[in-house]
Amino acid sequence: MKGLLSFSGNTTGEIIGPVGILRQGTELTEAEGLIGLAMFFVSVNLNLALLNALPVPALDGGKIVFTLAGKVLGKPIDENQQKDVESFFIILVFLGVAGLTLKDFARMFSP
Repeated sequence: MKGLLSFSGNTTGEIIGPVGILRQGTELTEAEGLIGLAMFFVSVNLNLALLNALPVPALDGGKIVFTLAGKVLGKPIDENQQKDVESFFIILVFLGVAGLTLKDFARMFSP
């Protein structure tokens, strides 16, 4: 799993949260200077773009899925149902990020 993950120094393919991303950005900048900082910014932006394109209702890819589903069904998806599904997935995304952040903190403070 090199590719994009190798820019930020995470060659294990392990998912990390915001704290881990900042730690890796700091390490890369210290090791490579401004070039490392530029690589880090490019890596973060590409990864966020790919993540946002996933067909999850809380993300932009989910909006595309709702639009395509409306076209296939011949009528748009009910706006209230769409908001309910998106709200549920927003909570799931938030809990996922919170869990990754807690994991990053635990890793920082473990011996």
